[in-house]
Amino acid sequence: MGRVFGYGPAKAEDGSHGGQSSKIEYTAEDIRFTVAKDKKAMYVFFLGKPEAGELIEIRTIGGYHRNIPPAPIKKVNVLGSNVAVNWELTAESFYLTIPVNGMNEIATVFKFELE
Repeated sequence: MGRVFGYGPAKAEDGSHGGQSSKIEYTAEDIRFTVAKDKKAMYVFFLGKPEAGELIEIRTIGGYHRNIPPAPIKKVNVLGSNVAVNWELTAESFYLTIPVNGMNEIATVFKFELE
């Protein structure tokens, strides 16, 4: 089984004025979510390049988190490409296998098409 990913370091350094410090070094283990206004898509941002072939568990999607995503998932792909992504949603968690193509060094975005 792969590692469990989710929200990464968010502690701001002393003297900052709220929010996350620009000095935080993000990795592919730092994940952020946003949902389209029409609720037909959710975008999952890996803030770094995830490792191809790795099985990722994202506990904040599925199971006990009733609002993420706001509708059933139909399809997952890498944003900006036709690269299909293997995934599974269980009662406890969401599992995603990182594809070989479509990754970016700075951020990789997955588009979840919703019903």
